[in-house]
Amino acid sequence: MEPRVIVERILWVLNDRDYRIVSQTDNLIKFDNWSSALLRSRTAPRQLEKGVFEISPSINEVRLRLTYPISFVLQIIIIFATIIFAFLTDWGALFLTAFIFVASIADFFNVKLKAKELLLNAVDKNVVQPGSNHQ
Repeated sequence: MEPRVIVERILWVLNDRDYRIVSQTDNLIKFDNWSSALLRSRTAPRQLEKGVFEISPSINEVRLRLTYPISFVLQIIIIFATIIFAFLTDWGALFLTAFIFVASIADFFNVKLKAKELLLNAVDKNVVQPGSNHQ
């Protein structure tokens, strides 16, 4: 696939999934989840917070890289707070810590899955864009 076609597909996929294009060059597309804070909390499991597509053409191939952040700062703070709470009051609070830990791991894999889905849809010739002549 030509780099121009890949860029068009990436832009279509991002637009189709309600991402905002922050900046764009011939070889770089930065995007984010532009939703309001209230809406973002409801769509966060289904979207990446932000990311960068890098298109690197060479003579024989075109390399496509998707870079995105994964942050667990809030979960780590909550886990430490519940551990401290468990030591000071009731050991039952450790069940909450275990739940938060498992939920954090699930979030990690969900973000990885969403990134893989974006990347695959950007290069999948079977995903038909509206307005194209494919059937």
